[in-house]
Amino acid sequence: MPDLTSLRSLGDRVQPPPLGALQDVARRRSRLSATLAAVGAVAVAVVATVVFLLVPREDGAVPEPVHPPTPSPTRTATDESGGPATHASDTSMTLREVVAKPNADLVLSGISLDDPDFRVAIWSAPCSWCPNDDEPRGRPRFWAMAITTDGFESTMYRRIPYDPYRDPGFTEVVSPGPGLLLLVDAGNPNSPGWLLRDDGTLTHLAAAVETRSGDARRWHWCGGYDADPAAPTSPVGWCLVDAETDTSYQAEAPWLVDELVHGRPAVSPAEADEPWGLENVTDLVPYWYDGGVLHTRDFGPADATGTVSGMPRGEMAVWSLDPASLVLTVRSSGEGGQPWQVRRIALPSAPSRLSVHRTRSGALMALDSGGELALYAWPPRQIWRADADADSFDVVYVESERTDVAGYDATAFTELGGRIWSGGLWSDDDGRTWHAVRDWR
Repeated sequence: MPDLTSLRSLGDRVQPPPLGALQDVARRRSRLSATLAAVGAVAVAVVATVVFLLVPREDGAVPEPVHPPTPSPTRTATDESGGPATHASDTSMTLREVVAKPNADLVLSGISLDDPDFRVAIWSAPCSWCPNDDEPRGRPRFWAMAITTDGFESTMYRRIPYDPYRDPGFTEVVSPGPGLLLLVDAGNPNSPGWLLRDDGTLTHLAAAVETRSGDARRWHWCGGYDADPAAPTSPVGWCLVDAETDTSYQAEAPWLVDELVHGRPAVSPAEADEPWGLENVTDLVPYWYDGGVLHTRDFGPADATGTVSGMPRGEMAVWSLDPASLVLTVRSSGEGGQPWQVRRIALPSAPSRLSVHRTRSGALMALDSGGELALYAWPPRQIWRADADADSFDVVYVESERTDVAGYDATAFTELGGRIWSGGLWSDDDGRTWHAVRDWR
């Protein structure tokens, strides 16, 4: 049984983690899409009840489900009501108060690829009426999780299942199947994450080290479950979530690597017979396995590098960026590294944080998602697209302000049923036009 004493005190006065600590975590992340740190903290389990409440929302662009929505069971109110939207205590905040507060910060958001009305969002807000007696941190801050199956026409509230002052929090939300959302806790290498079902049930997964087979959607990046927090290593790899047993299975070597030596594999066991990726060095050095034998190729110094997601099975691709000329060089191989094809594509502007994806049609998508500007403050994103034979990217989406927070370790692009997702952004025409899901409370 988890120790609930510390959980009950979470609602008292919890301060946000220092921004510098989060940045230190982020610096250890892979250069592929920035950040997977191994911190030794153990997530604190929070047992909270669920309530179903009606809250107003603004209309926003919401795509139709790819598959029919999973029916939601009848919910009943319990003794944890979420509380009123106006405060009843001078020293704390209810869950609903946190979510409803106008100056609340969106910490993390996730959406079901099967039914976009099934969403989860974590919010944080300072308590403006609480005593300000803990300088220099200022007034206490509180966190809450908002869950919906109808696009926030109604809301379920839960306490967050980690200590926000001690732990870096969830790194992404994965949609592993209908009626399921996986809150990945990769910032804590000894936590396999939490599985959220569309009835509001939140389950801390058990961990196992075993290479299993499963659909590509069920795989996600994870830290080493057997990692020693005191050891000078950073094991990362791929994990498969099993909703029937509430277990996360971490694939064994060579899918599990020491990130201080190798970059993590760019593909999961569902996408390739053997892993490939980038070495964690300053040069552009792809690595791949052939018959269990490790191979590398050094293409020389590079200022910014990454792998291309979405490659067909049996093919691999890496990219490097020349910031002076703003030219992206993509090198691909489908013959075990012999030979490599080279393609150069001009970028419309200098990116701050770049991810590249190949769509099923062969077009290239690029996401400039930027880095965290301040605590819980993220810059607007841009999406660029280049046809298979184009020599430059076109700007296809620019947002004026950030509409969702997919997490600093989230997969940049995911395709399902002819639709492309990038966080809460979606496209039904191979990335030519994009729409945003805007309602997260």
